[in-house]
Amino acid sequence: MNNYDLTTPLFFPGRNFLLESLHPKAGETICEIGCGTARNLIKLHYINQNANLVGLDASAEMVKVAKSKVKKTGLEKKIVLYNGLAENFEFEEQIDTFLFIYSLSMISKPNEALICTFNQLPPGGKIHILDFGNFKFWPIIGDILKGFLSVFKIKPNKDILERTFELNKESKLEIKNKMGGYNYLAIIQRGNF
Repeated sequence: MNNYDLTTPLFFPGRNFLLESLHPKAGETICEIGCGTARNLIKLHYINQNANLVGLDASAEMVKVAKSKVKKTGLEKKIVLYNGLAENFEFEEQIDTFLFIYSLSMISKPNEALICTFNQLPPGGKIHILDFGNFKFWPIIGDILKGFLSVFKIKPNKDILERTFELNKESKLEIKNKMGGYNYLAIIQRGNF
């Protein structure tokens, strides 16, 4: 385990809960956008072995680390990894579910990334987002956390979801604040609503 994987549990709570809440049908494909070291994909394989797993990351170095971890666990035939940008990447596979786990706020063009992934979903497909919230009930500490995140160019912006999908009649959006606004969980489903 590298230093990145050791420190992320401190700042990224709720990941395991989200992974365990997914119940894909056999043969469905789940793609994590901003997969980093593939930690979530490896864990997801052990939770749902019937799903096909795909990861995309903008960092070639992270994809290199992820491929090494996947190979060490013997899952190179189960987890496909790509290097690219979420705002314009066209997947070869049909993706039934996209995951943005603390990655949407790190993407330079989050609106475009959401639209690009949404447009690749089949009817009934979903985007699950777990990301930093507005820290509403975290006085003082929330401001410190926002300052810390800004050093790494992390920009929490839950409002982008509503702005992007409010007029889209093919989408259904649910958002739940968690941990007093530390983070939020959102699901965007494609269909005619």
